[in-house]
This record gives sequence, structure tokens and C-alpha cells, in this order.
Amino acid sequence: MPSLKEQLDQMVKEVQPQVIEWRRHIHAHPCLSHQEGPTVAYVQDILRSFSDKLIITNPTEHSILADLKGGAGEGPMIALRADMDALPLEELTDVPFKSQNPGVMHACGHDTHTAMLLGAAKVLCAVQDKMKGTVRFVFQHSEEASPSGAKQMVAAGAMQGVDMVFGLHNDPSLAVGRASSRPGIASSAVIDFNITVHGKGGHASAPQLCTDPIVIASDIVMNLQTIVSRRIAASKVPVISVTTLQAGTGSFNVIPDTANIRGTIRALSDEGERDAPRMLEKTANAIAGLYGATCTFDWPEVVYSMRNDPKCFEIMKKVCMEKLAEGEASFVPIKEPMFGAEDFSEFERVVPGCFGNFGVKNEAIGACHDCHNSSYKADEAGFVTATRIHVGLVEELLIPA
Repeated sequence: MPSLKEQLDQMVKEVQPQVIEWRRHIHAHPCLSHQEGPTVAYVQDILRSFSDKLIITNPTEHSILADLKGGAGEGPMIALRADMDALPLEELTDVPFKSQNPGVMHACGHDTHTAMLLGAAKVLCAVQDKMKGTVRFVFQHSEEASPSGAKQMVAAGAMQGVDMVFGLHNDPSLAVGRASSRPGIASSAVIDFNITVHGKGGHASAPQLCTDPIVIASDIVMNLQTIVSRRIAASKVPVISVTTLQAGTGSFNVIPDTANIRGTIRALSDEGERDAPRMLEKTANAIAGLYGATCTFDWPEVVYSMRNDPKCFEIMKKVCMEKLAEGEASFVPIKEPMFGAEDFSEFERVVPGCFGNFGVKNEAIGACHDCHNSSYKADEAGFVTATRIHVGLVEELLIPA
């Protein structure tokens, strides 16, 4: 008789045609952040078909929790998360299931994440009687936009009772069959800023009668770089980038009243997260004051750095090496944190967790473009990897040997 591992391996393989079918449907019908209603309805219908033992709730309007309590006794609660939202991009691929919603595309692969977590849910429902503890399947809205879906779900109680949380993201630069992660800080904090310089406008022929906000804003932009180069230790230094400087109406002879500076801070340390915004405000206010101007500040929602718990990382690493086809070669350690944002960090701020990647690269079919690219593709042969990791995490933590 096949061992449980062999049975699970077989079930993961058998569910893949459905995973691909679900993924293609979601890909063809993408929904933007905070507009995921059709995807939520589709996913809930599929979940209901698996088992009447799945307890399905909606902690927010556009998110889903599905709890599967094991039949073999009490144990911990393990959460597995997938995100569901798409991006405001026009799809440029030639796949037959390309987006049917103009200007909206699953260019970050959240359709794949959702489908593979559905696949894991179906497999795990079949072995529910062997589980000690509970699996919470987390289908999250709005990973791509503010307000953060993860933050809203945490506020709604999605992590209550959870002992560990795990998440996976597709990686078009990683070979099919491989997975990757790192302990500790895995992604940077993202702290966007919007500074308005309030001066005094007037005629360009008499600048002495004005408080020119363009000159002041330019001075502020240059001095913000001293925060990076001179005011925080090099080992803790953040990235501060000004990406927009706007002022005036296009007239050749009018000095405007205000100028606007927008940009982002990316930080991989507590010092960077805590001190850089404070230093930015202090610098801008001091320079504006020298000219007799003032500044106001708008700080959009912060996405904090993602920090993988060392114990959870070791569990994910072990599962990848033991459950994936290439054994130890299946797991690729990540050397450096990414400077992109991932609001999975909101879950990790309240519950120990680990976030990893799985490979979907295949240059022969054009599956090699970065996420957030209109030509993004994912090799469907890689989907079995994530499904097996999800199932393997539950097998490792909730199913006695």
C-alpha cells in the first residue's frame, strides 16, 4: 500500500489539471484591488465543492478564510495565504486565456497563487481525518494597492488563533521545480512621502518679491540625500528616491505658490524604518524655514519590511528539500532581501511566518518577463511545486508520522 507521502504526491499531481483550469479562468477575468468580488464568488464556489467540513467566512468584503479542522485531534492552526488581485495593465501576451477585462491583467501571478492554494485545499480535504489541528486557507484581497488587504484582514481577526503563517509567490527568474526563501528580513519597508512646499508666487521678473518654492524644493531634494550618505550608519542605510517634482502651470513668467515633491523610502533596518522619515521631515522643514517658507507632509500607508521567522524558514526549507522532485537541489537560498514590497509582512508582524518563491521560468514560451510586465507569463509546469509545498507544510506540521 502506498505511503501517505506517496498518496499526497499522487493527489497533488492529479489535481493539477483543475489548478490550471482555475488559474486560466481567474487570469481571463482579473479584478483590481478592492474590486475582487467576482474572484471571491468563484473561489468560494470551488471551496464549497471540496467538503462540507470547510468553514468559509469573509473577514472583509473581498477576502476569504476557509478553515479545515483536522479529525485526528487537537493541534496548532497553520495559515496558508494566497493573494487574488490584478494590476492596471493591458495584457500583451498571446495566451488563449488572456485577460477579457481591458486594462486589467494578472501580471504578478496572483491568479496562480489562488489556484494553487485551491489545489492544496482540495488535497488536504481528502486527508482531513489524518490531521491534528487546523489549516486556515487565506485568500487575500488588495496586495497591490493601498489600503493593504493584509492589514485589513489582520484588523478583522484573520490571524486570531493562528500559530504560523506561510505564503508563496511565483518567480519568473527561477527554474521550474525550484523554490527559494531566506530567514530574517526578506523584503524592504516601503515608506512613500508627499511633501508640499508653501512659498509665495509672483512675477518671474521680480523674484526678490517672491518666496520661490521651486528653488526651495530643489534644495530639499539635494539635501535629502545627506540622510543616506551622512546621517545613518552605512550598514543600516535606506534608499531615498525622489520620483516626482511638480510646480507651476507651464507659464514662462509666473513663479508658483507651491511645489510638490513625491518619492519613496526603502529600508531594511529598524533604524531606516524609524529614523529616515523623521529626518526627512526635519530636513525639509529646516530648508523651507531658511527661505521663509513652510512644508506640509502626507505619508501614505506604510508597508513594513517582511521578516521571516527563523524556525518557520527552516520548516519551509525542510519541506522543499524533502517533498520536491530534486531534493536538496530544489531549494535555492536567497542571499539578499528584495527592495520590493510585500504586505505579507502584516501577517508576520503578529504571527511567526515564512514567505518563499517558486519557479515558473521557461524562456522557450516567453515565461521570463518580470512581474508587473504586460508580457508576463508563467510556466504552468511550475504550479505543482507550490501546491506540493502548501500540502507539505501541513503534512510536516499537522499530520503525525
